[in-house]
Amino acid sequence: ADKQSEVDVVFLHVARRQSELIFARELKQLGKQHTGTRVRISLSQEAEGSSWRGARGRLSAAMLKRAAPDLAEREVYLCGPEGFMASARMLLGDAGLPPAQLHEESFDVSSGVSGSGGRVEFSASGKTIQASGSESLLELAEASGIAVASACRTGHCGECKVRCLSGAVSMVVTDGLSADELADGYVLTCVGAVNGDIRLAA
Repeated sequence: ADKQSEVDVVFLHVARRQSELIFARELKQLGKQHTGTRVRISLSQEAEGSSWRGARGRLSAAMLKRAAPDLAEREVYLCGPEGFMASARMLLGDAGLPPAQLHEESFDVSSGVSGSGGRVEFSASGKTIQASGSESLLELAEASGIAVASACRTGHCGECKVRCLSGAVSMVVTDGLSADELADGYVLTCVGAVNGDIRLAA
């Protein structure tokens, strides 16, 4: 029997950078081998001068319409960090997808932050806060009225990154940072806790 005859799959993958694509080669091969499977990849933060020749941009209504004009008639399987999924839910609902046709699996941080505590100096705002080490740097900033961008709150998207100018931060995960960002001292405030006195560029 022809196993491909009834298959109609659109695989839409949105990542920040080419270096963060998971199984990119295998996905492209899958699309070539199976006529009923279309693979669409878009990068939201890839450098302009890079070798990437594919689509660019965050998930949008236009992207969904191009990928699957008949979206409202499909079963949709959604996976990603919570910030991404919240945005996707809204876009899918606006596109007319019935809630019963949406299936989800979310990324999550399995354990909370943990550090020894210390003073946190937010250099841009001029505030210094005492931290216990049991709260994330993002929670500490928000409780102190310091604006730090955030999205997924699980360490995956990188939206909450700030540079640690001095001191040590424990992070539950570092998925949202590139190797260069880690080397440059960036930390993820949503999954980072204080280990002694630190100074942040926030």
